[in-house]
Amino acid sequence: MGYMEPEIRQEMIRDFVNESRELLDEVEPQIIELEQMVSTAGSIDEGLLNGVFRLFHTLKGSASFLDLQTIIDVTHAAETLLDYFRSRQVMVTSQHVDLLCRTADFIRRVLNQVEQRAHDRGFEEDARYLVEDLAQAIAFITSEYELSRWDEQKPLENTKDLDVDEQEGQEDTEITADLIKRFVEEALDLCEDAESAILALEQSPETTPARKTLQAFHNLKGNAAFLGLPGIEKVSHLAESILEGVVSEERVCDGVTITVLLTLVDSLRSGVRRVEEGQVPELPDLQQLIQFVEQALDLPEIGNGADESEDEKPKSKDQPQRIDKKPPADQPVRSYLYSDKMRSRSQFIRVDTEKLDQLLDLVGELVIAEAMVASHSQDRGGQDQMGKAVRQLNKITREMQEVVLSLRMVPLTTTFRKMVRLVRDLGQKENKQVELEICGAETEVDKTVIEQISDPLVHLIRNAVDHGIEDPAEREAAGKPEVGRVLIEARHSTGEVWIIVRDDGKGLDREEIIQKGVEKGIITEDQGENLQDEEVWQLIFTPGSSQ
Repeated sequence: MGYMEPEIRQEMIRDFVNESRELLDEVEPQIIELEQMVSTAGSIDEGLLNGVFRLFHTLKGSASFLDLQTIIDVTHAAETLLDYFRSRQVMVTSQHVDLLCRTADFIRRVLNQVEQRAHDRGFEEDARYLVEDLAQAIAFITSEYELSRWDEQKPLENTKDLDVDEQEGQEDTEITADLIKRFVEEALDLCEDAESAILALEQSPETTPARKTLQAFHNLKGNAAFLGLPGIEKVSHLAESILEGVVSEERVCDGVTITVLLTLVDSLRSGVRRVEEGQVPELPDLQQLIQFVEQALDLPEIGNGADESEDEKPKSKDQPQRIDKKPPADQPVRSYLYSDKMRSRSQFIRVDTEKLDQLLDLVGELVIAEAMVASHSQDRGGQDQMGKAVRQLNKITREMQEVVLSLRMVPLTTTFRKMVRLVRDLGQKENKQVELEICGAETEVDKTVIEQISDPLVHLIRNAVDHGIEDPAEREAAGKPEVGRVLIEARHSTGEVWIIVRDDGKGLDREEIIQKGVEKGIITEDQGENLQDEEVWQLIFTPGSSQ
């Protein structure tokens, strides 16, 4: 990576260190379990071995994004050793386990410095010795391996000679249902992150959202490569290349570039859904998509995408070309985001640690209160104390109930954030300029409400853009700003959560709504003539009326 603003790099470093420590906490028990499995069963569980490999692979990919070379080198060497176990069916020994645990310990030491100083310099010598030990272990596995590669005079870059096959041993990888599920959930989250950053980039063409988008595509590319999903890998690489041009200011980040990037996000999301459903290939329209991007951004022939070298990455011209055609596989705007299948994909909720701490404190108080009740129940003369203990127990129980209920509460931020893209796409489709304003996104509601609210909210916003916001010429004639405004607001009111959608358009047109209802077969012309105003307004809530 090139230059990165200090505050952005520090934020990424913090996230990387926390994530890496979690990965190490996960990988060490699995390494030990491999050893135990060999000693008891005399064989290796492929799924467990692939899991250890994937964790080191993830560490390497994250370190690569931040140019942490010593971590890259040792994880690559450990990854190579593990790949020999997978591809050659070699038995794991105690010496191998010790070596992999040493690798994990070394990475922890480096992470401590990275957390404090934001770099991993100073560990090169220790890293070289560790890499040599890993290389020697590989040399015992295969006589074809050249120990001379690890000559003491050669720089650490020699770890690249320990080249795991470009497919990272994918042919031998056991792709389990759990692995696919984890990939799908993480990939969809990365797509959401990328989309939000792209939309932020459109509003403020700075490098901060561009770098965040770049990191999301980079992580998605690495995950796809591990699972052997070449379509998703190539599209992620293509998006990554475009964003590198934006970050280096070689490419103008105009509307064309934003549209292309959003199209790539849509394609990636579609590909991930196909992976979830077991469909092959994951991106059947890959070549059509690549041709669209080539034409839209006037790129040289992209070819194999992820297989290109750094020097062969697409270079943009100073003046991007106009898009003359729609993206491939044009679909109704954003409808897929709110399908039942996508709603049921995850049963997990992210919980604020403060709530967990509060719950833990209350459990402690509950234990004490329970002991007090039990104690006073034995004391016949302690009715007052008994009553006091019972009241305290009731108080703690109510507080615990409130905290437990709050654990299911999630902010509307993610749901509202999706609507930014929806408004943009609807505006382009209708040739209207529309901006979305969001208020109260931090308002929390139950997770089940989040799952049920998307479709109605999409429908309301469609109505606001379709029926409310006028064409630019009509707004100009009425003395209004050319850019229309749609507001989504959430707020608490008398124990309820209100979600309000408001626009600054012309309001509802009775005749136009009736005509649309007749065209869609919702009502007949005779029925339309006899409807009261309130009945006409209700027609806009009928499915299909805004299509």
